[in-house]
Amino acid sequence: MQSYLLGLARAPFTKYFTISWIISSLYACAFVLFGDALIQGKGQMALVAVGLFAALTVGVQLLRRHYRRRREKAQATEAAADI
Repeated sequence: MQSYLLGLARAPFTKYFTISWIISSLYACAFVLFGDALIQGKGQMALVAVGLFAALTVGVQLLRRHYRRRREKAQATEAAADI
């Protein structure tokens, strides 16, 4: 989903590609760990993978919030300078 949002936001390609690749790779690793743990019957590893999913999701949300606030501050500063 973030890949589409970055494209719609007209993010620079290198930044878009880097962010998208890193996040997608981390989610893929967590998904593979979870699937492998389920197949092998390793409940503890499955819980670690679920924790990784949760940590990634929270981390992405925190980064989005941080950059949204940063962008809003820059826009407010720019609007104040225009007045």
